[in-house]
Amino acid sequence: MPDTPKHSTNGQRKEGLSSHAIRRPIGTMAITSVVIVLGFFFLDRLPVDLLPEISYPQIRVTVNYPGTAPEVMEQQITRVLEQNLAATENLIRITGRASEGRTNIEMYFDYGTDIDVALQDASRNLEFARTQMPQDIEPPRIFKYDPSQDPVFVAGFGSTMRSPIEVRDWMENELAPQLQALQGVGGVQVAGGLERELQVVVDIVRLNSYNLTMNDITSTLAEENRDIAAGQVTSNRFDVMAKTDGRFTSVEDIEGVRLRIPDTDRTVLMSEVAEVRDTNREERLFVRLNQEPSMELSITKLPEANTLEVIDRVRAEMNRLEGSGFIPADIQYQTTRDQSFFINSPLVPLVPPPSLEACWRCWLFSSFLAASARAL
Repeated sequence: MPDTPKHSTNGQRKEGLSSHAIRRPIGTMAITSVVIVLGFFFLDRLPVDLLPEISYPQIRVTVNYPGTAPEVMEQQITRVLEQNLAATENLIRITGRASEGRTNIEMYFDYGTDIDVALQDASRNLEFARTQMPQDIEPPRIFKYDPSQDPVFVAGFGSTMRSPIEVRDWMENELAPQLQALQGVGGVQVAGGLERELQVVVDIVRLNSYNLTMNDITSTLAEENRDIAAGQVTSNRFDVMAKTDGRFTSVEDIEGVRLRIPDTDRTVLMSEVAEVRDTNREERLFVRLNQEPSMELSITKLPEANTLEVIDRVRAEMNRLEGSGFIPADIQYQTTRDQSFFINSPLVPLVPPPSLEACWRCWLFSSFLAASARAL
């Protein structure tokens, strides 16, 4: 409905915005056309994301205790966490899930709760719960749950020539650092495949014959498997930091470790009481790509980074590494998850956006109409 004329105190009639637009149709059309043209011009330049940036009222706690049965995890870890974390303010629901070597606790709060304050309160309760849990567990992790922390790009890797151990080692030590350095990338995770593991299989009978215990084995290996700083080597021309390379890299390094026999001055080689095997860790996570064993590479972004820009950088870097020969020819990879596909799909325009030249012509035409309107 058009604005009704208004009268001022001196009896003159005031006109509203609608009256001005009706009295000057050419000028109104010129301004409208400029707004529309500029809107189309900047439409494809607006930053977009898959999910809105909101604060979810949820906190997650994760505790790892490798090699522990689910029943033991429930009794010693899950129940202790639930009892202590239940005292967190504004908590409306708490759930726990125990599996082999891991416990996950989900904490839900009312909408509108300051999640940062709730995180601090839950952290204090978690510190109190740690005193009631086994001392050899891994440090608990507590963080705010956010779907934007899910991987934005996932790819599967495999090779027909290299072993799964070699492929995983190359992904962790060669490929992951290249992608981690990209702007906007928050983390690079490698899952699946086989991890190299040097196993020490102890002969209990021979160990007892030397009056040794398993604690002697573990403590000696921990002491020997480390690099020790050796100070500085100086001269008139250079100054070099020195260290001893003591970390184990082969079976021979472990077999050559000497164990001190209690109450004597004698020592015995590790190979005399144990068998050292160069093998792989037991596979707990299985990844398949095209029905073949493979490894998974997942990339997460920083909270403030744009999903499309991060994925474009990852794709460009992968193409560059493949073209330069950094990615060996025998290693194949395939993208299995890409959030940019779901973001770009609804934004495909029915009409292509105008070019810069077309926008410039529309601007000149609109300026001409505006000048004509002022002349009238």
